Amino acid sequence: MREKLNFPKMMALFAIAVTSILAPPFLTPTFAQSPHFIGQSTCSIDPDTLALVCEGSIGGLGSATNVEAFLVADFFGTFECTNPASNVAPGQTDIADLEGETVTLEVRSGRTNFGEATGFPLTIAVPTDFDCPNRKWTGEFVSVTFSNVRVVVNGIPLAIGVTFTFP
Repeated sequence: MREKLNFPKMMALFAIAVTSILAPPFLTPTFAQSPHFIGQSTCSIDPDTLALVCEGSIGGLGSATNVEAFLVADFFGTFECTNPASNVAPGQTDIADLEGETVTLEVRSGRTNFGEATGFPLTIAVPTDFDCPNRKWTGEFVSVTFSNVRVVVNGIPLAIGVTFTFP
């Protein structure tokens, strides 16, 4: 037997229906509208850690108050393995797609800055798990290359478009 809906139940169902239709646009976080670099973004390889470090400015972020950003890049490194007797096995290579740590950046007037000066550099660390013959050997990079470098802002990739090599 079907239950009759009384006026308060009907109003409650109506309120739920209206809320579910109208609420999503207001509850959805604001994301970048059309992110793009303002000026030239720059990157360099830290000679001590071999990490790729980038800085720059991104605009077109709409009314967002914060955005999530990180670097991604294709990585190629040449390393040497040294055994306990100081014999070197040169010419080892490592190839990887690397992703840096995610950083939350504050947005003001649709724009944000990242880099050492702001305290929010975007970085990618090099791998440290060398494929040497055994655990007693130590690995060390002799050259590294980062290519196809992109800053990903709220899921949208922005290409930096330069290859970085050290040394």
